[in-house]
Amino acid sequence: MPVIPHGSHVVIRRDQPPQSTAGGIALPVAAQVRPIEGVVIAVGPGKEMKRGRRQAMQLAVGDRVVFHSYAGTDLRVAGENITVLEECDVIAQLVSP
Repeated sequence: MPVIPHGSHVVIRRDQPPQSTAGGIALPVAAQVRPIEGVVIAVGPGKEMKRGRRQAMQLAVGDRVVFHSYAGTDLRVAGENITVLEECDVIAQLVSP
């Protein structure tokens, strides 16, 4: 991954939006809902605290997360659409039962 997040930032690969409705009607790009789930593909070293210590990150590479639909900054790197956001913008981590 050519993007290395700094501080408490994480890089997320968003899930693909649905291309059609349940009934099979194709959705134009303007009508597609921005996904709010994705997979963490890189994490920063953590927020720098006083005296040079770092706060440990709660997320790790490979975690599935839920976040606000318009949180973070969208980038296109190496032909891939990614989102960079702060760890505090993540609402929840999804765990499989």
